[in-house]
Amino acid sequence: MPILSLIRNHEEDINQMIQNEAEYHKYMDEAGKAWDELVKMGISQEQKDLIENIERATGCIGSIYSEISYQKGFSDAIKLIIESLVS
Repeated sequence: MPILSLIRNHEEDINQMIQNEAEYHKYMDEAGKAWDELVKMGISQEQKDLIENIERATGCIGSIYSEISYQKGFSDAIKLIIESLVS
């Protein structure tokens, strides 16, 4: 199987896993309800924009942290495999 097909299938698997995760939906619902409450309070467009910027930045921080953690875990796994083969 070509590497691009593997990557594409992997991404589809991850997306399906996320969609099947109850906790994901719990937090999506929680965020939606919180946003609805803010709208009911009558916040201004400027305030909405600021909140969206904070959400975006927080999401980016989480993504970067996850990516670095994944890379570290993958690197550690390779080191362990090599060490077990050499020992």
